[in-house]
Amino acid sequence: MELLNSLVKVQPIKIAYLVVVAVLELFKVPFWSILYLLSSQRPHPKWTLVRAIKIRLFKAYLYHMSKTEFQYPLSLEPGTQGERFVVLDPAPAQCYRGVLDDLKIKPIRIGGTWYPEPYPLDNPAKSSEKVIMHMHGGAFVVGCGRDGDFGWSAHKLLKNESFDRIFSVQYRLAGEHLPGCAFPAAIQDVVTAYYYLVYTLRIPASNIIVSGDSAGGNLTVALLRYISEHGNTANLPAPSAALLWSPWVNVGVNVDKNYFTRTPQYKTDYLNGYFGRWGAREYAGKKDPNDPYITHCGRPFKTDAPIWMQTGDAEVLIAEDTQFYKEMGSVGNKIEMHIGEGVVHDILLLGSALGFGREVSDAVKSAGKWYQSL
Repeated sequence: MELLNSLVKVQPIKIAYLVVVAVLELFKVPFWSILYLLSSQRPHPKWTLVRAIKIRLFKAYLYHMSKTEFQYPLSLEPGTQGERFVVLDPAPAQCYRGVLDDLKIKPIRIGGTWYPEPYPLDNPAKSSEKVIMHMHGGAFVVGCGRDGDFGWSAHKLLKNESFDRIFSVQYRLAGEHLPGCAFPAAIQDVVTAYYYLVYTLRIPASNIIVSGDSAGGNLTVALLRYISEHGNTANLPAPSAALLWSPWVNVGVNVDKNYFTRTPQYKTDYLNGYFGRWGAREYAGKKDPNDPYITHCGRPFKTDAPIWMQTGDAEVLIAEDTQFYKEMGSVGNKIEMHIGEGVVHDILLLGSALGFGREVSDAVKSAGKWYQSL
């Protein structure tokens, strides 16, 4: 079995495997359609037939992609994003202190995408704009924050009048064949992006909301922790607030690929142990996956930024998200949590594909109302 798992990660076996399993999974759709005709037979009784089938298909897709550890390379070319895509130089060395001052992994140039348009330097009204700096999900190993995987999400967020503009960070992905991209590379990149907003564009920190879904939520918390510990010496002020969408805050437990299968929500969620282990292993690299900057559960800290969280009662991370919520509140932080009924992991990222558009709209409305109340 271990030999087979190793072989499917090697080209051209990887592609052949993915093609074969894609065909096999599609052949199962008629069976699932019959099985799920009765709502009582669906993984969640509140789901429609179409939603149940979509989630079952995506669960199969993610499982096979995780076994092959399939990754797309990142690029600093603008592509179809055009002028909305910008390339950032690293911040001054003083901004990378403590855990970010790594002997081998150094800050590099990164990219990012603006939604709906780049921040207007010559607009007198810009001082009142509320700008979201968002970190995408993908277990630290997939994703880019560009239109293909974040465009729909950005549109949903910007429909709320509380938020005017989004900068989506294209941080380094971790991977066996990506040297210099394991921890703390992604957090270095988040600091680079935050410095760009605060100092290059001179956006007041009081107008910046940091945000992240899943692994991006982990990075958002890591930025808040870093500013709490090193903000004064690194000259990085706290943002006005943080939005966490299904944040992956307990990474260390996922070195065990069976961790997700032991959760009550495993039957309803699409996440699998191979995906969690892949992300945890590659992101931690040679570091302890239970480092406070990687695993936030059990390590609460005080932050000046109020926090809003979203999770779902059908996702495998709900228990640890709830734990994090309680722990952060216990040390005096202002924090609120929104729980969606029948909601799986990271609907901000995958709501369109999985049929959770209404639930995403409800969550964004909740986040906007909360932000306005601060």
